[in-house]
Amino acid sequence: MTAVSHMALLATYTGGDPYFSNVQLLLHMDGTDGSTTIIDHSQNAFSPTVFGNAQIDTAQSKFGGASLLLDGTGDYLSYADNAAFALGSGDFTIEFWARPNGLGAGDFNMLTHGDNGGWMVRRNGSTVTFYASTGNAGTTMFDKVGFGTLSNLTWHHIAVTRQGTTFRGFLDGVMTSFGTSSLAIWDPTVALQVGALAGSTGGRFNGWIDDVRLTVGAARYTAAFTPPAETFLDF
Repeated sequence: MTAVSHMALLATYTGGDPYFSNVQLLLHMDGTDGSTTIIDHSQNAFSPTVFGNAQIDTAQSKFGGASLLLDGTGDYLSYADNAAFALGSGDFTIEFWARPNGLGAGDFNMLTHGDNGGWMVRRNGSTVTFYASTGNAGTTMFDKVGFGTLSNLTWHHIAVTRQGTTFRGFLDGVMTSFGTSSLAIWDPTVALQVGALAGSTGGRFNGWIDDVRLTVGAARYTAAFTPPAETFLDF
């Protein structure tokens, strides 16, 4: 599927999301305060295992009046491994909103499908980074490539795309080009996790996450853009 700019997509949104059939995970993180019911609004309707005190919080949100609150210790969401999360060698868009609550040293995982390989969107201190591999440990395509500086207690739109062989990262619409590769990203047989990394007890995210969307088969952003001004569509 041919990638188009964000502005071109906005022009078609009155008729729905033209890539909705490619959306494999869509989490608005809405609901009542303290709820542990996390609804996937994609065609897959995946249900997570909720760990620790991960919960809906109405005190903070980017859209919809609520978001997912994680405390940086035992809190995260885990989605059982599924072929829907495989990025392969085609186009994709990983995106979500995050509001850090404390920016310490080291890696803190925000959205990951991997352990010693796969793909991971993380932060290292105040820097948001992307990792991808073609296999298990030692087969790195992109290793903690930074694409912007996070501010504490501030909502940020984070996105990673692949268009053909070109990989790009976006923080609040500002683009960083990672480089190119024609290789397939490894599909590990581990859970996709929000706020953590499979097989690791460290690096848990402390803060709020809202509007997570994984689109497989389309690069929604291919140049600098203005971040979405409303929640992602469900159709």
